[in-house]
Amino acid sequence: MSSLKELDLWMCKSLRKLPEFGKCMNQLSILSLGETAIEELPTTLGNLVGLSELDISGYDKLRSFPNIVGVLCSLSSLTYLSSLKLWGCIPESSEESTFYYNLGRLSSLTYLDLSENQFARVPMIIHELPRLTRLRLYICHYLEVLSELPSSLRELDASCCGSLNASYVNDVIPKMCRVFLESARQDDEEVLQVLIPREEIPAWFDHQEQGSSVSIPFPHNCPSTETIALALCFLLHGRTKDEVQPSVICNGKEFIKQSLFQVFFGIVSPHLFVVYLTGYYFSSLSSQENRFQMLFPSDPDYNILVQRSAARWEEDRPAATIVEDPILLCLEFCTRSNPPVTPIIPFHSNNSSSVM
Repeated sequence: MSSLKELDLWMCKSLRKLPEFGKCMNQLSILSLGETAIEELPTTLGNLVGLSELDISGYDKLRSFPNIVGVLCSLSSLTYLSSLKLWGCIPESSEESTFYYNLGRLSSLTYLDLSENQFARVPMIIHELPRLTRLRLYICHYLEVLSELPSSLRELDASCCGSLNASYVNDVIPKMCRVFLESARQDDEEVLQVLIPREEIPAWFDHQEQGSSVSIPFPHNCPSTETIALALCFLLHGRTKDEVQPSVICNGKEFIKQSLFQVFFGIVSPHLFVVYLTGYYFSSLSSQENRFQMLFPSDPDYNILVQRSAARWEEDRPAATIVEDPILLCLEFCTRSNPPVTPIIPFHSNNSSSVM
């Protein structure tokens, strides 16, 4: 067992108990335990120090508070863990959230799947995951608010989260764009993707058109493409029988080389597909009107309609430098640093003689 690198027990419905994991199993990197009948995970899970991917999705027995706490405590020693799937196994109670969301020590985590759970708020600890790039919250029906998200995030799938507050969605989309612009590498093909329920495109997008495409000119007087980002937004309606991957076209040509979300809607509901792009993509664009379009494969199993499209340029403006009046600064310093000083008044003697 010391040379075992992958253990896949997915959908083993008859499996009720796992053996203890020995320290010799430090070569195991992938462990899949989703949709099993296991009632409790061994506390020796922490011995798998080489583990990089862990899937315990659909693990109903973990819904009890002591079990999930035990699991998260044992995970804290897995410093190489980069992918964690916990969908359908987070307890419903929100009173204990500060305890069972103790994920902050997983500093290598890049992908976290919390889909099909019943919390109303994403755990705050997610903001402290420095390398998290992908967060999946698919079908979290009771989710109302997304907590502060890490600046490293590049994919957010909150599809079918029907309880998200509309005004909050309108606020979080511009905020994510600004954070992305500040944190993204402008010399790389960085993309931020967001899939989120919403019945209309926020007014923040100042260029909007009906249909699957939108035109927007290159911003005038732009000093450099390194200081700008483009936010594209597409309002989707429809359903799919399977996952389908869209593409973004600019002026009739493929524009984004990086793979976009695979969209899956089991129910008919409007969603926003938001894409943020760094200035790296715009070196070939001119000041003319550039037309962006989202396309889906033509297939009878896919019935997705792009009803409306929108775009907005966002510029990273440096903070304004405040010039202080040196005289006022000096007076303020003297007032704070020294006690009040009694004015010096010349002394005149009544007996002083006249000058001849």
